Amino acid sequence: MTTTRVTTTWWRLKAKLNVTPLVFRPSEVDADAARAEIERRARTLQEAVDEASGHPLDNTVNTWTDQWISAVRAEHAQYSVAVEKPIGAANARLAELDREKERDARSLAEAATARDTAARWLGGDGRTSDITASGFDNPTLLAGRPRSFYLHLVALTLGAAADIGAFVQVVELLLRGQSTGVAVLLVIGLTAVVLYLAHTAGVLLRDRKAGLTWVRWVGAATCLTTWAVVGILAAWARVVAPQRATGRVSLDFDAPAQTADTQAALVNAGTFLALYIASGVAACLGAYLWHNRAHSGFSVAVRRYDRASKRAGRSARAHAKATAAWHEQVRAREAARAILDAAVQSRLALGEELKLHARQLFSARFNDPAFTDALLLPDRRPYPYHPHSLN
Repeated sequence: MTTTRVTTTWWRLKAKLNVTPLVFRPSEVDADAARAEIERRARTLQEAVDEASGHPLDNTVNTWTDQWISAVRAEHAQYSVAVEKPIGAANARLAELDREKERDARSLAEAATARDTAARWLGGDGRTSDITASGFDNPTLLAGRPRSFYLHLVALTLGAAADIGAFVQVVELLLRGQSTGVAVLLVIGLTAVVLYLAHTAGVLLRDRKAGLTWVRWVGAATCLTTWAVVGILAAWARVVAPQRATGRVSLDFDAPAQTADTQAALVNAGTFLALYIASGVAACLGAYLWHNRAHSGFSVAVRRYDRASKRAGRSARAHAKATAAWHEQVRAREAARAILDAAVQSRLALGEELKLHARQLFSARFNDPAFTDALLLPDRRPYPYHPHSLN
């Protein structure tokens, strides 16, 4: 998975996980409206109530209470159905993130193994093979290359620029009339090829010196021979190409005495050859001095480990968020039952309050202690007050 895909997936999961859990919120009962209705009905029954019939509104309140309780139970049933969707979505996200977390953890473990193996090879643990030759042991490179390595890169870059300038003149002399685009491609390609040949020769020589038995001297010899042949041919072209001004190119090495133009061409060819040899030697010698397969493997392993570590961290954070979201939604579903019980209990309590309110209205209307005593019930839950002892 590329970095862009990982980032996109992470932000998409983050948007999914930042969702408020679905919480059961039962509708409220309009207690004020119920009290007003009790007061209205109590006024209409003032003249039809006595000690024996002082509870005419109790069954009305009971009916209301049953309706309120049925309504809240129906809301809870609808919530129980609706809450399964976010819980199912949370389970699906967790299953997906479980696989991603496992994959990233496995990649991190593999990258850690590769990094540790490369570090032991570079640090020198005494175990060698055709692949891990002991000639690359250099524990100091575990902290990175020295700054002088970058000086070599600067010198090589400048040498490549000098080669480009030299090959531009060669191409102009040999391929007159060609388009600029073709000439640029030839110059860049030729410069890259000759520098790569010199670099590869230095790499192969260093590998052979380090003890890699599968690397043969013939490879380095072939690269150096090809590099030398290209340079000699280019220098020779610098000598013979200027004679095109006479209309033909002479390939006769037994030509008459050289003219002034030919002598100038020899000077230019010698200058080109000096630059060519200098840049080639710099590339070959730099590759021989700085090439280290153990350090290259260690650098790659460290970069892979860093990327795997970041991916594993993102996966772990996303998995933790998804787990928290799942637990939060499950706890909300479990709390819904307690909320339902509390809602039922509050509706029952409101019904009892309305019954008591109706009896108080009737008692206030008659203003008779005997009527009040017959109408009102004793305290069902008296407060057990115990004064503090002063001793």
